[in-house]
Amino acid sequence: MARIFWAFLASGLIQVAGLVTGLVAARILGPEGRGALAGIVSVTMAIGAISGLSISEAVAYFTARAETVDERSKILSTGLVCALVLSIGGIITASAVGLFAFKGDHHRPEAFLFLLNIPLLLATNCFVASAQSSGGARSWSVLRSTPQAVNAFLCIVAIAFYRHAGISYFLVSQIAGNVVLLVISIVMLRRRGVVFTGWNRAQAGTLFGFGVRLHATSVGQNARDHLDRIVMAIFLPNVALGYYAATTALASSIAIIGVTIDIIAMPNLARASFEDRKIGAMTLMKISALVIFCAGLFMSFASQFLIPVLFGKAFLPAMSLAPVLCAAYAMAALKSVVASVLKASNRPLSAGGVEIVTLIVMVFAMPPLVFSIGAFGAGLSALLAQSSALIIILVIVNREYSYGASDWFSVSQEVVVVRQVISRVWNFRRPLVGNT
Repeated sequence: MARIFWAFLASGLIQVAGLVTGLVAARILGPEGRGALAGIVSVTMAIGAISGLSISEAVAYFTARAETVDERSKILSTGLVCALVLSIGGIITASAVGLFAFKGDHHRPEAFLFLLNIPLLLATNCFVASAQSSGGARSWSVLRSTPQAVNAFLCIVAIAFYRHAGISYFLVSQIAGNVVLLVISIVMLRRRGVVFTGWNRAQAGTLFGFGVRLHATSVGQNARDHLDRIVMAIFLPNVALGYYAATTALASSIAIIGVTIDIIAMPNLARASFEDRKIGAMTLMKISALVIFCAGLFMSFASQFLIPVLFGKAFLPAMSLAPVLCAAYAMAALKSVVASVLKASNRPLSAGGVEIVTLIVMVFAMPPLVFSIGAFGAGLSALLAQSSALIIILVIVNREYSYGASDWFSVSQEVVVVRQVISRVWNFRRPLVGNT
């Protein structure tokens, strides 16, 4: 229960911090500056993560299996050296992509300066991975939310005292978040006796071998999260990307519903028997679909009022992107719920493989759609990709549990569950009402 609570708290904090950061950046920088910032960050973060070859995940895995402090120190030290070497390739690759994405752009100096965040990011991930594997749920949640919290704090400082801040300020604030995370991780590890001991060639081979096997899924997830902004940075002016980033800041709040349900439901479904899991999974998917649909519909309409209020009248054109992006994030949220059913059924590879489908659809659909109809095309391709992946994962679940038509269209079980929830909420509130 503690792990669920701290995971949910960290996810909520990250979501709120991201909204604050996006709002402040939009208010201070305007559409053009906000778009340039989104492009620079997406190019750097995506290529940095891809160039890391999942070394940090390998560090986390082998650190968790290590029995002594000396072994953990050797794993971390070797992983850190590997990460710094790999970061050289990341800087070179990101520089090449930046020449196309920021061609003739006066923000190019800031873009190339932010490339220094790649070695910092990869090194920090190794320290965090080591700390994560030997820490509890609370310490891991604090670590996970630290960069976003620091970034949001510095953004609030900017809008309160430094309203003329430029793109460089917001890039430095992201670097500052990673630096704080790095320092906290080092302090935690030193208290546990983990120190830098130097490079070990045999250990490096083991880390590379494990990381490469994991890397396909990592590439898919990172490319999926940043591909739309990278393509828009190449084909469209910064203003269009600024509108897109502002709308995404609101629409992405729908995704937290799917992530939260996944965290809570998966372990409960995994403990159930096959028949109970079959019934529970169907009830979960149908009630989640209703909740997510209502949330997506609400956010689609609310965005028409929130965008000019939160981001300013300069972002009025972003209102047209809200319906398609809210629909895309709703599909992604429901996909996360269905994926939790597969993971609970001991089929994690099937759940992860669907992300590759999402990436493939986006790779082929996004460039022509963005080139032909602009920012709306990016949202449309995201909706197409998420919908395709959702259909495929639903087919897999249907085969896994041999559901029939009556299972999908009957709502009697769901009505009972909803009534139970309403009854519990009402019974909880009755003593409070009676005391007033």
